[in-house]
Amino acid sequence: MALLCGVCRRGAAVATCRICGRPVCRDDFDTELGVCVLCRESLCSVCRERLAVASCEACGRPVCDHCGIQVTPVAWLCPSCAERYLDEGRASWPPSSLVGKELARLRSSLTSLLSPRRRPGNGPERRASPEASHGEVSSESRRM
Repeated sequence: MALLCGVCRRGAAVATCRICGRPVCRDDFDTELGVCVLCRESLCSVCRERLAVASCEACGRPVCDHCGIQVTPVAWLCPSCAERYLDEGRASWPPSSLVGKELARLRSSLTSLLSPRRRPGNGPERRASPEASHGEVSSESRRM
């Protein structure tokens, strides 16, 4: 029995994707790149060899960790946009628009972490003694 395509699950597999190893049919295989259509959509737009890890903040092109330039913990630039920023003689690096986005993300994260998480009907937590919570005083505590 022939192996079915790992993408469409209908056609007979005629090739194997070099990235994910998925068996694929003729319709779901890019012979030029040697990858399935799913991996092709996720390839780095610069090298077309590795899967992208992010999109360029300036132009939106997908970039891999080898080709892309990470300018903040979450912001990446493709080589073309990074070169354009450098050629324009920007005084600050990374560009202020990227710094602004990163600061907004951090501010949002910190706000959610620092805001009190209150449940309806609950005030500040206080540790009460077992006797106080039941309104009873034990015979042992009366003796003292």
